[in-house]
Amino acid sequence: MRRLPVRGLVSFSAGGDIGDVDKWRLVAEEGRSIRELALLFPEFEERGFLRTPIVVGCYPATLGVFTDALSIETYLRPANLARALKLAWMEERPVVLLGQPLPVAELLFEHLEAGRPMPTRLLLVIGGYACPAGLEARLRERLASAGVEHAVVHGYGTAEIAAGCLMGRRAPGGVVHYRLAMPGIGVECREGRLWLSLGEVAVDTGDFVEPLTVDGHEGWRIEPSAERVAPRVREAFMSWGADEWDRYTGYVAASGSGLLLQLRRGRTPRRADELSFARFEDEHGSSLLDKPRWMASAAQSP
Repeated sequence: MRRLPVRGLVSFSAGGDIGDVDKWRLVAEEGRSIRELALLFPEFEERGFLRTPIVVGCYPATLGVFTDALSIETYLRPANLARALKLAWMEERPVVLLGQPLPVAELLFEHLEAGRPMPTRLLLVIGGYACPAGLEARLRERLASAGVEHAVVHGYGTAEIAAGCLMGRRAPGGVVHYRLAMPGIGVECREGRLWLSLGEVAVDTGDFVEPLTVDGHEGWRIEPSAERVAPRVREAFMSWGADEWDRYTGYVAASGSGLLLQLRRGRTPRRADELSFARFEDEHGSSLLDKPRWMASAAQSP
């Protein structure tokens, strides 16, 4: 078991369970620079995303502080996100929005449908688990319809190593091309599986990895294992278009040979496999604070 430090700030894994006492990291006191993103993606500076940005956190774990940006935590409360985005709009400042794919989509879709103010520029940084390509496409479509200049970045890391130690963008063909975003992080492929390391700590992420070079930049393609995303969940998401992502949150539960689908807030069930937002939470113990249970054990017949 890892030893706790004497002082500092510890953040547990956003996806850990009650028994996962070792899934934590010590948040760096010195903070990180939001402009690290410009080292990997220079266009973000050129497009104004990183000029006096407001970093808005929609993440169920502490990601630390940024030395060169104002940070606002929403604690996944819709009213807090609305106020943060309105402040950015009033101050004419860009927003860097950090969060996991499903809760960010739920909160942003709700905000956009209400017609509330949006900043003119928004850099969406999503991580915690793989974002379905269809959901990313729908997020981009709705932001574009609202007149918001935007870009999407994917973060990858572990609680034991660091959050966002790999950062990527979706490449032609639909896969996310990840690149190393932090010095001192080791990336290794062992029998097809991704291992991350920092100093003496090495972690088997459980995901599959293979080298991938895009536009001359070396990096990796990371594929979630079947223990994280069941085949039938993956197949369902691949079949969803704009209408499905507007209607469903992406949280699912097993039901015989099929899936139960959580509706977005305000939607009314039309079929037996659709559950209202609140009923799904009550019956399946899920909330926006939790990672979705897409793994095989939660998506098999009882």
